[in-house]
Amino acid sequence: MKKTIVIVISLILAFSISACSKEDDVISPEPTGAEIYSGLLDEFYEVIASGEAMSSELEGAFAIYEGLGHMDVSEMLNAAGYAVKDVNGDGTPELLIGLISDYEEGKAEGNILYALYTYSGEKPVCVTESYVRDGYRWMDDGKFCYTGSGGAANSGFGVFSLPAGSTELACEDFWFSDIKEGTDTEIGYYHNTSGSWNAGESVELAVSNDDFWEMEEELLAQVKNFEMTIFAE
Repeated sequence: MKKTIVIVISLILAFSISACSKEDDVISPEPTGAEIYSGLLDEFYEVIASGEAMSSELEGAFAIYEGLGHMDVSEMLNAAGYAVKDVNGDGTPELLIGLISDYEEGKAEGNILYALYTYSGEKPVCVTESYVRDGYRWMDDGKFCYTGSGGAANSGFGVFSLPAGSTELACEDFWFSDIKEGTDTEIGYYHNTSGSWNAGESVELAVSNDDFWEMEEELLAQVKNFEMTIFAE
């Protein structure tokens, strides 16, 4: 009888040790987009709903204010939205905060981004913010269309991408106009792949003003819309 009891106890102990070992070996799953950005989305909602977007230090909040500050809170919550999607196919979901493109017809050729976040492996990181005269739109395949202006003679546009695993955008092509050095009014048109606004670091193009703006229109034609959830929901 004692021998039987000893055997039973031994089996119980062995089973318990095995079970604990298996629990210790369990690998926690990678957090999903909803888990990664839920707290950040709560912050964005509170900032908009409280009317504090203008003074908030939350990256992307001032861009929302600059774009939608002429609206009341209810309108802003219905005009601004978000999407969680893996924009570059590296397995890490990004958070895109932007303007619902069809909220004000004719205002955008695609969802204007106010902020783009990615996950560093530890926390959400703001990749970029957009403003009224300096912003991005999504083009697919991890690429974004940039348009910006520093004045009547100083405008630029280009293609930027989010490399796999990166927290910063990389320039693929950038075109801009600027007054030529040594002149007061003559405008030059330039190209580089660094994103620099410096003519000395760029190649001057033999194009007309009309050609330059036609190039921007062709780029904007590649912009795509993506489904967003409005903050009012």
